[in-house]
Order: sequence, then structure tokens, then C-alpha cells
Amino acid sequence: MATLRSTVAGTSFLPVSRPQGALHGYGFSYAVASNPAANDILILGKVPKDCTLLAFWIDISRLDTHASATLSASVGDQTTAALFLATQTTMDAARSIISSMAITSGQTLGTIAGTLPKRYTINGDLRMTFTATAATFAAGAIRGWYIYSDHPKYRDPGQ
Repeated sequence: MATLRSTVAGTSFLPVSRPQGALHGYGFSYAVASNPAANDILILGKVPKDCTLLAFWIDISRLDTHASATLSASVGDQTTAALFLATQTTMDAARSIISSMAITSGQTLGTIAGTLPKRYTINGDLRMTFTATAATFAAGAIRGWYIYSDHPKYRDPGQ
């Protein structure tokens, strides 16, 4: 098992948590050059304590070229690996997932399992956990962005 890190989740990255009430957004990317091993974790981004995740978008390129996909992964955070996307094995075509609510390419990518906004009471991270390797791997990229508010009791203005 290895812990991989995206461009924004490097070891020295400390997310912004002030000024109070402000919105903060970060883009991330990770070039997948070799087949991820089972139980590898890709840290996509970090969310500081007492902040609320408002939006999370991820674009996963085609990483598995096998006719019947064997690469499987989930998308979640440090407490629930499958919070936003349950473990699935259909990563043999590129798709985009936006805020765990919409799939933009017209293809299903697992079961959407999480909802936003989500408040973090501890320092958190957004992650992708690989649960099985690909029989025929294709190099690709994982990229996206996320937005959070450091006002912990953020509510949708429509509420």
C-alpha cells in the first residue's frame, strides 16, 4: 500500500482556514503513470478542521483498457473511503463526477454515496482508494477541484 499525493496535497500543503467565513477553492491533478496497486490511496486535497466542503469535482481519465474492467476504486475522505463514490470497476472509459450529484459523460460510474455540504470537525482529506489493479493499464490523469468555507455552520442560502 502506498500513499500518493496530488499537486495540491503535497506533504507541506496547509489549507487556508482564515479569514472567517471566506470560500477557498483548490484545483488538483495527478498523472497516473503506472498501475496503482490494491490499497493504494491517492490524496486529492485537504480540508481543514471546522470547515465545510461545498463542492467537489473529479475527472478520471481512462485507466483500464481491458474489455471487462478490473481496476476498481472508491472516492471519499479519511473517515469513509466510499463517501462520494462507492467502489466500482467501470474505469475503462473516462467520466466526470461533479459534487457527487451529476455525472457529465452520460455513463454511470458506480453508486453516488455522499452528499454535500459536509462539515469537517477534524482535519480531513479527499481521497481515491484503489481496491484492485488493472489487468491492462492505461496511463492517464485524475484532476478536479473542490471548494470549502471556513465558516463551519454554512447553510445553503435557499434553506
